[in-house]
Amino acid sequence: MLRLGLIFLTLLAAIAFANAVSTTTPLRGDHNTLEVRLSDAMALIQSGSMSEALEVLDELSVAQYAPAEAQLGLMYANGLGVERNQPIAAIWFYRAARQGLPSAQLALGAILAEGRGVPSDIEDAYMWIKLAQTRSEGRISERAAEMAGIVKKSLSAEEVAAAEGRVRSWKPSRPLPINSRY
Repeated sequence: MLRLGLIFLTLLAAIAFANAVSTTTPLRGDHNTLEVRLSDAMALIQSGSMSEALEVLDELSVAQYAPAEAQLGLMYANGLGVERNQPIAAIWFYRAARQGLPSAQLALGAILAEGRGVPSDIEDAYMWIKLAQTRSEGRISERAAEMAGIVKKSLSAEEVAAAEGRVRSWKPSRPLPINSRY
C-alpha cells in the first residue's frame, strides 16, 4: 500500500486544481455565486489566509457545494490552516463524493484503501475509485485507473463483482445537512 500512498500525495495536488475549476452543479444556491466564492477561498489559501479561507469554505459547505467540501477535505488531510485530521478529511471527501465529484471519490477511495484515520475498507475503496474513473477524464481518470488496478489485487473476484455492481447502480445524492465545520 506504500505505492498507493505516493499516488495519494500526487492526487491531493490534482484535487486542488480540479476543485478550483469544477463544473459540478450545486444542489442549492446560485452556481455563479458559489463558484465566485470558491475562487475567493482558493485565492485566500494561495495568499496564506487560511482562517479566512476556512470561513468561506464553511459557508459554501452549508450550501452543500461539493467542490468546497472536497477542498475542506484536502485542507484537513494536509493540515492546511487546521490540525491534520484524516477522519474529518474522510467526512468532507465523502460528502463531496456522494454528490458525484470525481476528485473527492478518488480521494475517499485512497483514504479507505489505506485506512487513513478510518477503518480500511478495500471493497468500498475500490467502488469509489472506480466511480472516479468512470465519471471523469484526464488526470483524475488516469490516477483512478492506476489506483483501481492496485486496489483490485487485494480483492476476490466476488468482491470486485459486488463493487462494480454498486458502481453501475450508483446515483449522486445529497449529504446530510450540516450547520458548521466539524
